[in-house]
Amino acid sequence: MTSNTQDQWAQWLLHRRFGGDLQRGQAMLKELSVWRDRIFGHATIAEGETVLDVGCGDGLIAFGALDRVGEEGFVRPLSLPRGADAGAGPLPVRARSC
Repeated sequence: MTSNTQDQWAQWLLHRRFGGDLQRGQAMLKELSVWRDRIFGHATIAEGETVLDVGCGDGLIAFGALDRVGEEGFVRPLSLPRGADAGAGPLPVRARSC
């Protein structure tokens, strides 16, 4: 997707969130991954369940939940801005309408 198809939030999320500093962005995502893992450490997500990630941003929680719900489960990211997945392609999440 081009920047013309991204809304303002997607532009910020993908390009300006870390001031254009790739190393800063990678360091922040590494730190956020620690928090994500702590959240999952307190969650009881079983295979076959459905996870709703409200305010998912770039999908840090949603992507992390995929392995926990397994092939029979579903992950539903909610509020991913239009075009925010442009760098990674379509989200590899299993979802069904609620």
